[in-house]
Amino acid sequence: MKRKECKCLTSQRNTQANCTRMVRKSIGVLTLLGLSFAAGGTAYGAGFSVFTQGAGPMGVANASVAHAEGLASIFYNPALQLEFEGINSEAGLTVLGPEKEVDSSVTGQSYSTEDHIYTPVHGAVSYRFSENGSLALTINNSFGLGSEYPEDTPFRYLATNSELTTWDINPSIAYRFLERLVVSAGLRGVSADTTLEKMIPLQSYGLADGRQKFEADGTGYGWNIGATLALNDKWSVGASYRSEVEIDLSGDVRFDLPAGTPAPLAAVFPSTSADAKFTLPAQFFAGVAFRPTSRWVVEAAARFEEYSSYDNLRVEVVQPIAGQTIMVIPKNWSNVWGYLFGASYLTDSGYRLSAGYLYEENPVPDETFEPGTSGLDKHTLTAGVGGEFRDIGWRISYAYDIYEDRDIENSGADATMNGTHSQKNQSLAISFAYHF
Repeated sequence: MKRKECKCLTSQRNTQANCTRMVRKSIGVLTLLGLSFAAGGTAYGAGFSVFTQGAGPMGVANASVAHAEGLASIFYNPALQLEFEGINSEAGLTVLGPEKEVDSSVTGQSYSTEDHIYTPVHGAVSYRFSENGSLALTINNSFGLGSEYPEDTPFRYLATNSELTTWDINPSIAYRFLERLVVSAGLRGVSADTTLEKMIPLQSYGLADGRQKFEADGTGYGWNIGATLALNDKWSVGASYRSEVEIDLSGDVRFDLPAGTPAPLAAVFPSTSADAKFTLPAQFFAGVAFRPTSRWVVEAAARFEEYSSYDNLRVEVVQPIAGQTIMVIPKNWSNVWGYLFGASYLTDSGYRLSAGYLYEENPVPDETFEPGTSGLDKHTLTAGVGGEFRDIGWRISYAYDIYEDRDIENSGADATMNGTHSQKNQSLAISFAYHF
């Protein structure tokens, strides 16, 4: 390809200024600084929420807000910790193998994510210090994403690799009032670590694509509350709320430009320190549980996620990139609901069998749909089994996600995402519990 002759490459005066203007015109600042926290193809939940928090809750499709399916259920409602006597612990992980595919209407070809296995973990301990009081601590990967596409897709200038890992540490206290009412409150400290990669289009200068990589970490703080009310021996209700958490990320943006890039053009892409702000959404859970017999428990629940708080992503760099140091990237995500139904049964031999179904809306509008985005409505079928081996309790659960295909028909730069987007995922969770 013949190199484009322009002032950016030939002028001896104001070469960097000329390059800056040319790059902003031909590539666009949104493309250059278009770092995106796309909800990954890991299929954790709506947006970038992670709802694989224990094999017990997974077995009933997370319908574990008004009753406990093991200590891991206190992620969904911290008031449930009072159901456990003495000192208790639980830990485990979930193995995910998601796949995303785009049937592109731009090229007429199909593109799939690279094969990856993800293993979000969970842990909890509780101490019931009296008949009416309990303390607990949970550690969870409460939000996360992960998707990687080949570097030859038509949307490679939006994203090629998106990774986000969070650690959510949540101490809480629960207390029983009026015999049947339990109220709980806690504090949350959330750390985040992210890597975002994409390509930079330089063909108009006779060059191969460049690469951009953003790596950063940061922390944020929030709180949560929960309550359960036993209406009688058969019926109970529960509700909880997890506040939004604003994360301040600090890191750097690095560029890898092809050999032969002229110095004036390379100067437009300096590797530099960078900061970003984004908000993890508030979440509300509510459920009603029914125990027709001592062996059966059935629950219907709902969860609400306030993803409207993710209205933009603000990125600030120390050295100007294409003449810009601050970029506010619109996201305009929407609030979403999930509907959860589950049941579990205790057999004569002491095994607990469970099954569930959930439906989950997606928060991503067409106009800000991104390559890594799990922006598809989802149905999930779950099943689980649990028991005890000596003093150790165990639970194993399986989930099969059924996604609704989505057609994207945008215009302008966002048209590179146009086509039919599909996704599939299977999850296997295992948890172990010990009572001291």
